[in-house]
Amino acid sequence: MTPPMRRLLLLLATTNAYDPQRKKTLFVCSNKWCRERHAALVLGAPLSIAKQPVDVQPHACFGRCAEGPNCAAVVGEDVLEFHGVSSVEKIAHILRNHLDIDVDDKAAKCLELHRLAEAAHRRKDYDLALRLYSDALHTRHGPQRAPVLTGRAGSRLMLAKERRKRGLTVARKAKAVPSLAVRRVLLHALGTFDVPAAAALLALDAIPSLDATASRVVFELASAEFLARGALADAAAAAAALPAYGLAWRRLGEALELLGRHSEAERFSAAAATVSGDRKERARELFERLWGSSPAVPAV
Repeated sequence: MTPPMRRLLLLLATTNAYDPQRKKTLFVCSNKWCRERHAALVLGAPLSIAKQPVDVQPHACFGRCAEGPNCAAVVGEDVLEFHGVSSVEKIAHILRNHLDIDVDDKAAKCLELHRLAEAAHRRKDYDLALRLYSDALHTRHGPQRAPVLTGRAGSRLMLAKERRKRGLTVARKAKAVPSLAVRRVLLHALGTFDVPAAAALLALDAIPSLDATASRVVFELASAEFLARGALADAAAAAAALPAYGLAWRRLGEALELLGRHSEAERFSAAAATVSGDRKERARELFERLWGSSPAVPAV
């Protein structure tokens, strides 16, 4: 970092806007290259995991683009630079060891798992994303529950669409589509959905009237339905916890559509655009009115 940049950071850190008494400020590069390397994580994570108020501010380029995301901590008269700050663990280290700010370990673990789950979802590794979202929920960190549930609903929906597509492709080639009743028989037999258990049931001729091709179709379509029901339960729980979170409403609409509940899907999809940023009480009232008219969905 150049001397003029250091002087600028020190000057900013002594203004009233940056708490001159504490004089501990974290400046995060928000230029193009650092943004593409998810500098938003460095901007947002400290506010979620710090136990004390922390001063985090966006800043212009630090001149170390290839090493981003970059940030600088101003402590008293010192400016400390940090590069490659790409994980919640690194952010927690900066807060705890350089700004002397306590960190909520449960919040940090949940946020890191959430970040890894989102990355897996973007890579289309939906099975891994589903496991990571579930691990994040197991931390029981309440403030992140709704976004994590919504993310898991998205991964379940993508897996459901993949399974449904595979099942219908096999069915079209074999010119035989098992009835909905037969799919529900298998789903009921599986109980808690488990791929090895399903394979074992089919191998043991749990449904003896089906040949191998039809069994494969039943398995794919039944698992797609189960995943869609799980996505619906996740999205409903997220919307109930955070009614003004529009993405949860969109996931609700998508899950209902996949389950063939088209009129309900239209209502929730239309409402999704109106609830984002709406008052919490108004959004909750709308959710309870719409969801109250829908059949109950068991948690998955």
